[in-house]
Amino acid sequence: MMTYITIVDTPYGATYLTDPSEVIPAARVQIIRTRLDYLNAIKAGAVTKDGTRPPLLPGKVNSYFTFELLLRLLRCSASSIEEQFMIDKTFQKPGAKIPLSVLYDEYTRYCELNSRPYLPVKKFGKVLRDVFGLEKRQTSSPRGHVTCVFGVEVID
Repeated sequence: MMTYITIVDTPYGATYLTDPSEVIPAARVQIIRTRLDYLNAIKAGAVTKDGTRPPLLPGKVNSYFTFELLLRLLRCSASSIEEQFMIDKTFQKPGAKIPLSVLYDEYTRYCELNSRPYLPVKKFGKVLRDVFGLEKRQTSSPRGHVTCVFGVEVID
């Protein structure tokens, strides 16, 4: 099962929050979707085979955990940057439509922030269709025809 969490970078280390209304002063914040079993492993301290990482509870800052380490540990279910992007920055919504150019701009920005190469727009569109099963088609707009992706929205 997937859940949303907020990863928070503080001057004393990193932590994560499971309550979206909770606020901690932070240098960086990122909301991601992750698997509950990954959260439970971090809470138990069973993140590695040798169990050397200490447990980390929601809202408790630990200098051992960096922002980047928590992101890496909680994203390990995604096998590609495209899958990570779709998990972290989009959600399924029946009836929704978004211009492919808007979704692609968000994707390239996400790749740049994560220092990862991104696909050309044509290949990205094929991944959306073939891997994620999203419908893509031309729609009319006041400015002409626009290629839109259906059934998905971007998380702000």
